[in-house]
Amino acid sequence: MLHYFDEKEIQIETEKGTVVALGKFDGFHQGHMLLLAEVLRLQKDGYTGVIFTFDIRENSVFQVSNMKNIMTSDEKYEFTKNLGVDIFIEYPFDDEFASMEPEAFIKDILVDRLHAKYVVVGTDFGFGRNKRGNVKLLQELENRYGYQVLVLEKKKIDDKIVSSTYIRELVKNGKMEDVTKFLGRPYLLSGHVVHGKELGRTIQVPTANLLPQRGKLYPAAGVYASKIQLENGNSFYGITNIDRK
Repeated sequence: MLHYFDEKEIQIETEKGTVVALGKFDGFHQGHMLLLAEVLRLQKDGYTGVIFTFDIRENSVFQVSNMKNIMTSDEKYEFTKNLGVDIFIEYPFDDEFASMEPEAFIKDILVDRLHAKYVVVGTDFGFGRNKRGNVKLLQELENRYGYQVLVLEKKKIDDKIVSSTYIRELVKNGKMEDVTKFLGRPYLLSGHVVHGKELGRTIQVPTANLLPQRGKLYPAAGVYASKIQLENGNSFYGITNIDRK
């Protein structure tokens, strides 16, 4: 799978064109998976599948230092690679991008660089300066730029719309069973094991310590049932302690 961070390197060459899913995709929850399913479906028809999301950098729109995400960039990459998506783009979201006119985004990025033939979005997708771009504009410009828009309705579970905002609240409150239900899989924490104080060994229960990752949303302090997956493929069941000290 190709992975792009640098907007200057993005120039996709493809005979049939691409199918591009647009969104923040924080968490790749069950609602997002509806969009990804369309990408994978059209990949089977010969289109190049593209997930287009954002690398949020310092800008005047978001308070980046305060942002906490369900998935890190590395976790998103591994997830989309395992799904079999052709290309994963994390486009730099800075002040220059935030000020881009909506039609310029469509022409310069979706059409000229990505060669989009299908654009897959949720009903509330917004883009461009002051979010003046929306699903309606994408549809109005279909014929001019030669693509087709696929608009997918929000997914609901127990009459609740599945959203990253709602899932983040569940995580903050430690309601991990509900998080699993709305994500469609258990919550993921990843990282490299580091040395700690080795206190667990004194009671014959050695522990593996993970340092918090910047920008990652962690559950409320507490003790959780866990499944540990190693890089070599081995897995173990265990207990995870989230400590705020």
